[in-house]
Amino acid sequence: MQNDANDHDLKPGVAAYDGARSSKIRERDLPFDMETLVYSSKGNIRAGYYRAPASIACVMRGRFLENVEVIYHYTDFSAFKSIVENGELWATLYKNMNDVSEIEHSWDVLYCQAMDMVADPLLNHEKYLALRENFTSDIDLYIVSFSLIRNSLSQWRAYGRDNGVNIAFAKALFPVLGNSFDPYILKPVIYSMSEKMQRMQSLAVTLAGILEEARGDMDIILKQAKSIRTQFIQIAPFLKHEKFVDEREVRLVSNGKSFEKFSREGRYGKTQYIKISFDDAFKYADGLDFPILYLLTWPSIDPDEKVKKAAEVMKENKRKFFAIEDCNIPFR
Repeated sequence: MQNDANDHDLKPGVAAYDGARSSKIRERDLPFDMETLVYSSKGNIRAGYYRAPASIACVMRGRFLENVEVIYHYTDFSAFKSIVENGELWATLYKNMNDVSEIEHSWDVLYCQAMDMVADPLLNHEKYLALRENFTSDIDLYIVSFSLIRNSLSQWRAYGRDNGVNIAFAKALFPVLGNSFDPYILKPVIYSMSEKMQRMQSLAVTLAGILEEARGDMDIILKQAKSIRTQFIQIAPFLKHEKFVDEREVRLVSNGKSFEKFSREGRYGKTQYIKISFDDAFKYADGLDFPILYLLTWPSIDPDEKVKKAAEVMKENKRKFFAIEDCNIPFR
């Protein structure tokens, strides 16, 4: 391999790397003698960045990430810079997500299933609205969205905008801490109606029993419904409309109690957020050598330029990673 910048001796099958080993996060022994592997679709070497062919990047990922479950966060370049600089992700209040039926969709699944078990609940429209409000109001949940799909054009279009980056994280970075939203739960989203009904079945049976016994008495219904509302909230944020299935979403959901809340103008108006530090989580993630595994860059007619921009952000912030790759999708 030749380069048009500096000459370095390379070990067989290993790309050259920047020898700086300092980091904002705690130092760990790397599983290989390379901190940075940067790849462009053309596999060439320009502007002092050493880039390996795709085959090397795939070998590295296969060899060192063999037992690591990976989840992907699609975002625009401005957000990517903030994520890398601050070592944190912004979780969005569920009401400000792009699915306007958040939580209410889960209520529909529960209620329709319960209604199939009740001959006559004696609920008029006003009483129905009161019951729905009881289940869907005053829910304070914040969501970070990931995907199981490594390279999706539809998600580049939706979340990358004109200059996006897909950040690959290890799923183990965010450990599952029981069923508490304090600090957070990480679970895949369910899209299949049969699976959603199965998750809600026991609650639907309980709700049907309440409706039958109460015979339209809202005081009794609302009082007894409290017993299943907590369980409903544990399930609801992980059920999503089937038309979103191509996102293959994995959600990090928090009640926000351990985090500072703030508001900014977002894509859908004034939006509430919390900041979740993956640098903090990284301290407790055994087996991980760095929290960001690798990056994919936005579809472009100049993939070298996109790769270089992402590499500069990582280098400026002394972030270690496996590879930066062009997504190799011919779209502009």
